[in-house]
Amino acid sequence: MEDPEAFVDGLKVSDSDIRVHKNEMNSFLGTDLSRVLREAGAECIVLIGLVAHLCVLSTYYCAIDLGFTPFILEGATAATDDANVERVEAICRTVSLDRLSVAR
Repeated sequence: MEDPEAFVDGLKVSDSDIRVHKNEMNSFLGTDLSRVLREAGAECIVLIGLVAHLCVLSTYYCAIDLGFTPFILEGATAATDDANVERVEAICRTVSLDRLSVAR
């Protein structure tokens, strides 16, 4: 996703935000994401992205396996249809952009 700000209305990306360009469904596979997050002292991560029921969900569960606490940003994923986004948001921990903005 080249421009996440265009994908999610109200999202502001800073230079310190970690971005991962990946080739696999799971963002941890074949990347240094886990190392980068650990070096940054991250415990919780917030996911956005495309194909909620495949790539985002795969990354979400892998994050749990690796000891992180993942959240999916509400309204910041897409899928083959809206029902798949709703299913993913129903089974995963989610956070709103408003709540995330307060936490920063």
